[in-house]
Amino acid sequence: MSRVLQRWLPWGTVVLLLVILGSGVVSAQTASGVINACKENRTGVLSAVPNQFITTTTCPVGTTALSWNSRVVTQALDLISEATTINNFIDIGAQGPSPGDTYAFSDTLYPAYAPAQPIGRADGHCTLIDPSVARFACTITSSLPAGNITTEGTLIFVPGSTNVGAVTGGTGTYRSAQGEARLVLGSVVGQPGARHQVTFSLLLLP
Repeated sequence: MSRVLQRWLPWGTVVLLLVILGSGVVSAQTASGVINACKENRTGVLSAVPNQFITTTTCPVGTTALSWNSRVVTQALDLISEATTINNFIDIGAQGPSPGDTYAFSDTLYPAYAPAQPIGRADGHCTLIDPSVARFACTITSSLPAGNITTEGTLIFVPGSTNVGAVTGGTGTYRSAQGEARLVLGSVVGQPGARHQVTFSLLLLP
């Protein structure tokens, strides 16, 4: 490499960075900081972020390279899931609990702020993996007025357990959903009327 090229390379790098920044693209580290600073309050109004003020439930997307025209909506749903009479264990193979047994259920969903007002249902199908600790692998579809949310994850089916699954998609408002679903089982499980706490932490991509 010539001395002239070595001498001018740093300046060329600076110019390139200025061109990139001027085009409205920022680094993942900067994007992450913006997202962390962009918090949603109870009314859905967001705080100001550098160079723009957002008054809707949107924040810039934090990816390896992001345009300021990209947005992601964050949403938290606090629900109560109540077991119905569709709450069945199906013994498959060896008699008694064994890997491969199935648990099928359909729960009624209520908003946490209105625990007597049903707004949807959660239909689930779980396969028993480890009988010694009651660990199941589950796929659940939660049907809500704005659309369906699908989740997958493991469930420890004992009272008081906390379980976190992945949001894998959805329909309607939730067609681009990603995030997590947190399920805290109540003091009773496997019986009609048993109630559990469900929290969806969602990212709704554009």
